Amino acid sequence: MKIIEKILRRLIVGLVICLPTGAMTAETQRQIQFGNVLVIESLNPNTPCNGAYPCWLTKKFGIGSVIVADPQVNAEVAEATQYYLKIQAFRDTPTLNAFRTKNQFIFTDGSPRNAGITAFYFNNGDLQFGREMHCNEQGERRACYVSNYGPQPFPPGTLDNNTTYPNVDQSLAELEAVAAGGTATAHPFATVAMESLPPAPVPKMVVVREGDGVTSDLNPPKDCAANYSGNIPPTNSDVDTGLDLETGDTVVFSATGALWAGYCFHGANSPDGMAWTVEGQPDYPLETAHEDALIGRVGQPGGPVGTYFEIGSQFTYQHAGKPGRLFLRTNDNKPGNGNGQFFVTIQVKRQQVRYYVYDIQGNLSKTAALDREGPKLVPQMCMACHGGEYSTQTHEATGTSFLPFDVFTFLYSEKPGLRLNDQQENFRRLNLLVKNTNPNPENQNQPIHRLIDDLYNSQVSVANTKAVPPKTPPSWAGHDVLYQSFYARYCRTCHSASSSQDFYSNFDLFRVGAGGDVCGGIMPHAQIPYTALAGTKLDFVEAQDLTALTFHCLVSSIPTIIRPSPGR
Repeated sequence: MKIIEKILRRLIVGLVICLPTGAMTAETQRQIQFGNVLVIESLNPNTPCNGAYPCWLTKKFGIGSVIVADPQVNAEVAEATQYYLKIQAFRDTPTLNAFRTKNQFIFTDGSPRNAGITAFYFNNGDLQFGREMHCNEQGERRACYVSNYGPQPFPPGTLDNNTTYPNVDQSLAELEAVAAGGTATAHPFATVAMESLPPAPVPKMVVVREGDGVTSDLNPPKDCAANYSGNIPPTNSDVDTGLDLETGDTVVFSATGALWAGYCFHGANSPDGMAWTVEGQPDYPLETAHEDALIGRVGQPGGPVGTYFEIGSQFTYQHAGKPGRLFLRTNDNKPGNGNGQFFVTIQVKRQQVRYYVYDIQGNLSKTAALDREGPKLVPQMCMACHGGEYSTQTHEATGTSFLPFDVFTFLYSEKPGLRLNDQQENFRRLNLLVKNTNPNPENQNQPIHRLIDDLYNSQVSVANTKAVPPKTPPSWAGHDVLYQSFYARYCRTCHSASSSQDFYSNFDLFRVGAGGDVCGGIMPHAQIPYTALAGTKLDFVEAQDLTALTFHCLVSSIPTIIRPSPGR
């Protein structure tokens, strides 16, 4: 018997990832009997972020950032301010109702306009809130806002002591009240909103001629004894570039060419114009600019001319105004009395996806508390899962995505109308909306597209198609349990937004990198999935797969020997 026990002990070496000292409890252990040997399988990563605080949802902030504090004294809130200023959130969407009005959910008087698509669920896989989701789309513009219900993970004035969070029953009960119209008894503690704008237009080259530009003088004098070859009469219109700009766009101009503005004693000038400005001469389009320089404006076709800005040969323009069309011309008071042209190359850079957070009163907030560590900053907090990169130089979030609705990671009310089967069509429409945003465009493998296609057998655009549990991808062949029980549960949704990694189509990438991240306490990078993973009960096959991976924290447990009962 003792020899058999020793052999069995050796056979199970490596099958278990051990919990830190004191973390293992009977509640979080899975026991599998091999003859008289009781194997305890348990999984628990290392100390989160190697003990650094704060930890969760911080990967997009940069090393050393102070990201959790009283917003009144936290200097890092200034970066959230700059982000909101870049997208003009304080001006255009200072309240949730302003966001809803801008994105056509409601009219300015608050009455419904476009209810869009709604869904009610408990996101069991990550934040564990009750969620009331609203989305709509107008052409290539798409917007969503999700209100969170249930116990607040970090109520104002507390220090990580809300032991009632999370609570699925309370969260679903509040959702039921909201769905029934009982908003007086259930108020969201935070609402997160997102916009997806049309993609930035492709770079283009535009020609601006000497005769282009709005003017009141349709017959300017040609008094010089000069060669007017190539002269065109005044067009009386600025050059329509065909480029529609969004608030917050960065526009890079590069112009070449030369034109002669009709001066008898001055030759042609570059897009930088003459050496002097035209201050005090109101008959010029832009008094502060150099005469005959390349200038532009943003407005609406057929609308008022508006205010011009100087461009010259090289210029980077930050558009802070309302969305509109880009027009070009020269800073000339009498276009049409000379000749020549400028060749203007234009590149538009855009934050296609934008984030907003609103507090319990519906006012714009720079922070939100989505775990027990307290408030963190917009937008980096969101990008921990939604992907992309944030630049503190330009105050822009780029490459970030709408996430798929993985309906099998949610929990639902049993009330009629709120069950998964009752909401299948709305979830299909939501996932189609996500797919139409062209999520994660920098990842050529398109993992978000693939996950949505797997949920709907590539039929998400077909009405009334119901979601089905996604099958294990071909690259994970032979690791079905590991994919379904481990990767799909703890990793899949957020990692689908990665611009570089693609665990979906490359199991070897997961095999090489996952062990170090999990054992190092780096992943999962949100409190709820990390806590769930720390207390998970491993399937035997799953434990075997994890043992075979590069998880340096895989060690064997000490099995308990089950002695035969008397008389057996």
